[in-house]
Amino acid sequence: MKTIPGALTASLLLYVFGNFAANAAKIEVDLGPSGVIDRRFVGLDQTSLAGTPLAGQSLPVDLSFAANGFLRVFTFAPSLFTDTELDLGGGVTYTSDSQIPSNVPLGTGYFVDESGNQIGATSNLIGYFDTLGPPGARVLVDTQIVFPAVELATPTDVFGVHLDVALPQIDGAFTTGGEGSFFFVSVPTLAGRRASVIGVGPGDLPRDIVPEMGNTLALLSLSTVLLLSARTVLANQGATQRRV
Repeated sequence: MKTIPGALTASLLLYVFGNFAANAAKIEVDLGPSGVIDRRFVGLDQTSLAGTPLAGQSLPVDLSFAANGFLRVFTFAPSLFTDTELDLGGGVTYTSDSQIPSNVPLGTGYFVDESGNQIGATSNLIGYFDTLGPPGARVLVDTQIVFPAVELATPTDVFGVHLDVALPQIDGAFTTGGEGSFFFVSVPTLAGRRASVIGVGPGDLPRDIVPEMGNTLALLSLSTVLLLSARTVLANQGATQRRV
């Protein structure tokens, strides 16, 4: 029996695992107009996943932000939450709503900086599966991959999301040319503070927004945030329909 020299073995392992990382599905997300907002839904093109079955395998997915985009997480609301919705197709019809998968562990994920390095803690992903149709004949149409809020050192810029998705075994697959969506919001951690504030780059953004709101400049910033938030919600109502 032939043996492989240690150096060659290490090279082979590096090649294999390097290819696994390189073969992660790449999805580019356009975050929309730059500015300070509270939350936003945007569309995404899931072509890179087209035809991938839900066969119980592990699926690495890299979400990168288009046009040098990034999310700036401020001290005012230091936790970032995302929800990635991907379209599914297949022959699954659920005769009872109790059969529809819900709150399913879907692997892990983390946010990345401009160099692709991890920011913050790794989070456990949660999956929900949406259906259409009358009771007794619900058809699987999409999955929502929920990335629970992770508190980050602030201020910080997030340039993407890495997901190591543990797919369930379901008779279905990601659709060809499917149009998914990406939702993001920052979450305050101080009890009683309900407003959320997040920056969308690469436009001109404040370096940070802090909880102390006792001066005129801070109040003006908050008023601007609320106005932009209202405009964003109205725009999203007409531009994006999320399946329920």
